[in-house]
Amino acid sequence: MADVSSELLAKSIFTFLVISHEKLIRPFEDCLSGLLSPLQLNALAIIANYPLMNMSELADRLSTTKQQATQIVNRLVELELVERRFDLMDRRVIKVAATERGTNTLDENVRKFCERFYQELAALEPSQQARLRDAILVLNELLPHFGPQGAVRAALAPPGAARKYL
Repeated sequence: MADVSSELLAKSIFTFLVISHEKLIRPFEDCLSGLLSPLQLNALAIIANYPLMNMSELADRLSTTKQQATQIVNRLVELELVERRFDLMDRRVIKVAATERGTNTLDENVRKFCERFYQELAALEPSQQARLRDAILVLNELLPHFGPQGAVRAALAPPGAARKYL
């Protein structure tokens, strides 16, 4: 297999991000129906996938400050989508977990997002659908290596770990 230059790869990633924003991210944000911001929905999905996460861990996964993560969680708690729980081993540590209402909200947003794309996906040839699936699987495998502590985060993720929202 030929080596790919870092410059060409970086430019390809940039193009992918621009197209993804137009074709995937913007429609996804439109599905939120004003209840949650994209960052709040992302935080809720992370919390649902990694139950009983502390604020530092959440801030790291969101690539934000602990203070901003706390503000996001405050809003999710107000909406009864997330709850705070004291750590059983150290009551000074507060962890967050999705509530049943939070999980239902995620499920509804995922359903609306999927419905929006069913027709477009069905219009693809079976070979195109398979290529798209394969490309997404590769991206899901490689993208955890990016960003702050990416290699560490990817190493900690169990291989083939089933996550409902991420």
